Amino acid sequence: MRSTIRIAGPLAIIALLFLGYALYSHPLGSLFWTYQTRLSWSGIVRNAADIKVGKISWLEAGFRGEEAVVLIHGLGVEGALEWRDNMKPLAEGHFRVIAPDLIGFGDSAHPSTPSTIDSEARAIWELVDGLKINQANLIGRDIGADVVLQMAIDFPERAQRMVLVSGGLFGKAGLERERTAFILKDDSQAPQFASLTLIDLPTMPSFIYSRMMPELSSTQEATRQLLDDAPGAEGKIHGDLGKIFNTLKGIIWGKKDTIQPISEADRLHDQLVGSAIGSIDNTGHTPNEERPDEFNDIAYTFLKQ
Repeated sequence: MRSTIRIAGPLAIIALLFLGYALYSHPLGSLFWTYQTRLSWSGIVRNAADIKVGKISWLEAGFRGEEAVVLIHGLGVEGALEWRDNMKPLAEGHFRVIAPDLIGFGDSAHPSTPSTIDSEARAIWELVDGLKINQANLIGRDIGADVVLQMAIDFPERAQRMVLVSGGLFGKAGLERERTAFILKDDSQAPQFASLTLIDLPTMPSFIYSRMMPELSSTQEATRQLLDDAPGAEGKIHGDLGKIFNTLKGIIWGKKDTIQPISEADRLHDQLVGSAIGSIDNTGHTPNEERPDEFNDIAYTFLKQ
């Protein structure tokens, strides 16, 4: 017994030192590693494949042969990991759940060619084709909502249902709010940006936030490109909304969203004929992360319509 204690003590100290060094040298990488490890334990796997623009990475849960749900993330640094608390519950509802990293985000390729709403939509459809999925339910948050709209317009017969979360057809004012929230100008924005995009992140010393800046900035180029492209892309989407007239459409919003206020959900509802709205109390711009149980219940209800 004593020998076990003697061994366990130094091992625990070594583990803590290793963890401390990892958090100091690569704070976000360490956090994402814990997310990914937890997902792996719950049976969610990460895959990657080559498509025309380069590598595309995705998380997958559920079983082949089940009805597919494709989750498209929003702006920020998490990529597909933002759906970590949604994938397994949705998969347990007898769905095959696919959550890709958009091109320029996460573990997907960061090519020199500019990211656009259209190019992201085409990349996801190419992935879906490679997975031998004919039809899919599409859920997109923030800028991912515009990508989902474009996907549904491109192939309305393949988009079974569509759910827009905290975004979609932002318009000039909405896109300006996105720029203010998601474009980093200097290190002073790091704490606010990190708390906005990393819901589980604890409060940390300022020097850790400074060390995060290279990782926090890793998706800034793709973020700028998508926000630059969005006005023109949304103009075209507006002109093509008639193509998805018969597509079942849902909207999910946080009632305390400070980036895109709940009034934007009503505006979006007016533009999408036949859409239904689900709102979540005391929740901001990432309801899927802030209140995953409530979000999953609403999303599941939409998907079973």
